[in-house]
Amino acid sequence: MIQSEGNFTNFYVSQKDGDDTRYNGRFPIPDKDKNGPYQSIEAGLDAIEKLRQTGDITPFTVYIVGDYYINGHPITIDSQNNNGCKNVIFESYPDKSGKLARIIGGVKLDSWKKDFFNGVECISSSVEADENGKFPTITELFINGKRADKTRYPQEGTFKVKRTENDSTKVLFSPSKWVEAFPEDLEGIENIEDSTINFYHYWIDEHTPIESYDKTNSRINFKNPSIFAIVSEYSPEWTASCFYYLENIAKAFGKPGMWFYERKKGKLYYNPKNDKDLKSIEAFYASEKRLFQLNGSEDDPICDITIRNIEFFCTSSEYTAFFQGRNFASDEQSVRGAHGSVEVTFVQRCTLKNCTFHGVGLYAVKINEGCHGIRVENNSFYDMGAGAISICGTPAGEKGCASFGNIVRGNIIKGCGKRYAAGCGILVRHSYENEISYNEISDTLYSGISVGWVWGYEDSSTYGNIISYNHIHHIGNGLLSDMGGIYLLGKQQGTVVEYNRIHDVNSAHYGGWGIYTDEG
Repeated sequence: MIQSEGNFTNFYVSQKDGDDTRYNGRFPIPDKDKNGPYQSIEAGLDAIEKLRQTGDITPFTVYIVGDYYINGHPITIDSQNNNGCKNVIFESYPDKSGKLARIIGGVKLDSWKKDFFNGVECISSSVEADENGKFPTITELFINGKRADKTRYPQEGTFKVKRTENDSTKVLFSPSKWVEAFPEDLEGIENIEDSTINFYHYWIDEHTPIESYDKTNSRINFKNPSIFAIVSEYSPEWTASCFYYLENIAKAFGKPGMWFYERKKGKLYYNPKNDKDLKSIEAFYASEKRLFQLNGSEDDPICDITIRNIEFFCTSSEYTAFFQGRNFASDEQSVRGAHGSVEVTFVQRCTLKNCTFHGVGLYAVKINEGCHGIRVENNSFYDMGAGAISICGTPAGEKGCASFGNIVRGNIIKGCGKRYAAGCGILVRHSYENEISYNEISDTLYSGISVGWVWGYEDSSTYGNIISYNHIHHIGNGLLSDMGGIYLLGKQQGTVVEYNRIHDVNSAHYGGWGIYTDEG
């Protein structure tokens, strides 16, 4: 319940109407007496910090009024600069319709005009360059809150390859830096170097910009090598087969709902699904990786922060996997290294509840080492580039700080893998005594809940987790293998899996189980 306006336990922030120097942050609407909201959340944090230094231990609420744009730096609370910002609630100040405040990690496009591209009547918008004259990388476009379709070639299905760099090997970790296409597949395609190649195999999907294309032998050279072997053998049981497609190809532009970005000119084209009324379009391209982060330390953790009733929207899927000292086109499983739009490290007794996450580039929430007592409850997650929630502590035997005793309960997770198919609804690695319960997970392209991360019988810091009363359904969609509704990996003493309802699990080749107990 919102407290009365002017209550000294409340601060208000409005990017539209606020001012960090003119107003005192105590009222949601400005008046003539310098009462009004701050413009930045940082100003509210500074005010709380000063009050804490006077000995004030009052719980504070920071109300966000209207849309709040992240411009280069996520909202951050860290032990070094915000040591007094404990026991603080961040919440929407609802408008008359009850609409939640949005924290947005994108740039709004307003300069739409009618245009033609690739023989198609469409609309276009110019994109601003940075101070060095370079135009940004754009990975996602959202129109009226929904993810628009990037140009895809071929528009349906995938291509096969003629040859790969390490075509003869059947060793799993055997990277290839190039593939040779069948010439007829890419005939008439221009500017292939401006596109991204994407391919499915094993239990992952890989994505890398194209470094160069040699027309003499139809060789596509990758910026980042594949992490696993890819081969040109296409027998039904061989999961290393390379099935690929390209994105951001001009010739593929045409279908309603599709967009193409001409980066060299800083111009974005979009073919509207319905009418072409430019005034009805609210468009954002994703520019930020993170929206909100809590950065404590082992000696000074962030404590007692609540984030509730806020909508988190529009983050970038720009990401390069890093493994054993090298960059690759994919992580070895579950997009495990990907960041989160809300990310916490060395945090205790914090709550994220009744929030909405959508249009997320990778994972929505990531809980890193040194976290316990985190509660992620009654949130709605949909349209994620990878997955909804990722929890990761420290592997057994390694120096670091454990993550344990967290609760993920009552969340609705729908629509994972929009960019990285291998993303999980809920991913738990090197973490113990967590509760994952009463969640509904559906419309994912890989495992619903994945817990573990040690292959075989070595010691694991994942144990004693409770996975119960979850409803997991309609996952996989036949794209990847080695997956399950609930996927368990490695020794996990004391883990309990009970009273879960799992159905409609569909893998590409093998491993489409309800409950999948993998190695160890």
